[in-house]
Amino acid sequence: LPDGRTEVTVFEGVVEILKRQAAGTEQPLRLGAGQTLTALADKIVLQQLAGPALENKLAWRDDRIIFDSVSLGEAVAQVNRYSPVPLRITEPQLMDLHVSGAFSTADVQVFIRSLEQGFGLHVERTDEAYLISKASVR
Repeated sequence: LPDGRTEVTVFEGVVEILKRQAAGTEQPLRLGAGQTLTALADKIVLQQLAGPALENKLAWRDDRIIFDSVSLGEAVAQVNRYSPVPLRITEPQLMDLHVSGAFSTADVQVFIRSLEQGFGLHVERTDEAYLISKASVR
């Protein structure tokens, strides 16, 4: 992912992940169906997902993204995986705003309209990106 994390979610079967150790040895981790692994530079987080949480995580298979009270920063990172024009949050305080909803990976404009209409945010298109900010008061 853009922030340096690596994420693996297993829908069926078993996946073995090798993590290179400092001495050059590899330590295998086995994930089964419904498990997700998030690897950061210094730690690994394993989770067991069930039902809706697993389906939300795998919605990309149906060209969908589903957010259930995730931070705007995380939502934008996910949308940016599918958008030809990146979205950027211009004000750090907006990063932790929580959003929910289901969106098509093929239509970023619906996500943008939801930010504008549902959260009162302002999204401006520039040559390089969509800039997300608080709406200005008139």
